Amino acid sequence: FPLRVKRVQSNLSGRIYSGILLKTPVLTGHARHNWMPTLGEPLEDELEGVAGVDYTGEPFTETEIVKMQRVQRLLMKAPLGETVYISNTAPYIGLLGHGSSAKAPQGMVEVTILEVLEDVQDNGVLTDDSGD
Repeated sequence: FPLRVKRVQSNLSGRIYSGILLKTPVLTGHARHNWMPTLGEPLEDELEGVAGVDYTGEPFTETEIVKMQRVQRLLMKAPLGETVYISNTAPYIGLLGHGSSAKAPQGMVEVTILEVLEDVQDNGVLTDDSGD
């Protein structure tokens, strides 16, 4: 049973994380690159670099896929009930989140969370079917 709960926690956090990434407006890719799930406390330092994408909603880059796999492993190792933060320290992320870009919805974080929760409510899908 604990493994199932960990999978639910990991899957839900991962789906929210990837959904936010896809909705983040892209000009340089820096804002999209700065989304980082962490355990216990939010990220405080801005990450260097860019995501390497050209357009909002563009499929994940190889670097982002590797990062998401690393995040999923981290989430599976987290103690049950550990708080997962999905932070972004790009200095202009608040403006983007409030709709300053025509490329992404206002409230991209809130929109993503509501979409994931609606999907869970409609389909009840949170974990794989491995039977653990």
